[in-house]
Amino acid sequence: MGGEVIPANRRVGSRLIPAAVSLAALVGVVAYPLAEAHRARVWIGVLAAAAILLLAVGLAGEASAVALGVAAAGTGYVAWLALDGRPPDGAAPLVAAGLVLSAELAYRSLDAVGPVPPAEGENGRRAVTALAVAVSGGIVGLVLLGVADLAPASGTLLGALAVAATVGAFVVVAFRAAPLDSGRDRDSGR
Repeated sequence: MGGEVIPANRRVGSRLIPAAVSLAALVGVVAYPLAEAHRARVWIGVLAAAAILLLAVGLAGEASAVALGVAAAGTGYVAWLALDGRPPDGAAPLVAAGLVLSAELAYRSLDAVGPVPPAEGENGRRAVTALAVAVSGGIVGLVLLGVADLAPASGTLLGALAVAATVGAFVVVAFRAAPLDSGRDRDSGR
């Protein structure tokens, strides 16, 4: 006898709640351009369906599909802007925040699969960190887009600069939040 694998207790809540919120955030991101599209609604819908399906596959355990799902959702938003001839609007930072939140919570859900249960309160701290990164980046992006709207320069060039600055702001906020989370990974045995 001996050598058998003893299954870990099922921690459904530590996986299900972040997965559900991740999926809801992504559905919100893909629903916006789909509802507003005037041109190529079918293609935007195909990207939206692909994004949701890929995220679901990722949440089921195929982690690489999470990034593909989030990328498909972002591509759908950018394609909608391009095909409808729209400049980046005030929703761009909110869309970016939704994408960050969706990806972050999807990976948090997948982290809970391991044999070592999360430390007491770790899931709550991680959820707050993910939400803080998304909200902070969204606020910075809204401010940058507001500045871009007020500037007298070319709208296209300044809009592109504002989008690039928004992405940069998300990167900075994410790296600033990373040290807060890195010590917790050691606590949970990963």
